[in-house]
Amino acid sequence: LVKGHEPKWVDGFIGKAMEFGKENKAYCEVKDSRKMNYETFTIEAWIFKYKEKTSGGQQEFVIKSGDGSKDGSFRIRYSYGSLELRVSDGVKQGFCLDYKKGRLAPEFWAHIAGTYDGKFARIYVNGELVKELEYGKPCKPNNLPIVIGGYFDGRCYNFEGIIDEVYIYNRAKSED
Repeated sequence: LVKGHEPKWVDGFIGKAMEFGKENKAYCEVKDSRKMNYETFTIEAWIFKYKEKTSGGQQEFVIKSGDGSKDGSFRIRYSYGSLELRVSDGVKQGFCLDYKKGRLAPEFWAHIAGTYDGKFARIYVNGELVKELEYGKPCKPNNLPIVIGGYFDGRCYNFEGIIDEVYIYNRAKSED
């Protein structure tokens, strides 16, 4: 289900992909599935980021969260020059693993992945583990949708670029 303005379908890393722009506030919403528990997970996607944003430096890639993360959540995004993986157990903002050296080169494809195994959160870029940190609390399941390319209601943090091959698993994948 696409909400907001529909993303444009363009050539992606593999086949067609969704292009999100700063002007149209497009995002894609996927309804919750009870088959996914989200206490452990992997989020992965191919990202082609356009130039650096000059204002509002947060850009959501994939998010499953309400306003303020009190419902339990996860997200992977680009925020002021860092890749971030956020995990929430439903208490305040939860936990944030940020990779400050994670500046994504504009106009190049990068494969990003965030995993959480119930103890450790990890960020991978192009198959290489770049950061990990212990959290040790479960990601609280919720019935909110998964949103690609923007915040949970599309009002802000819209991604500017192309997102392709989004996969979400209910387990933490390894580097292999």
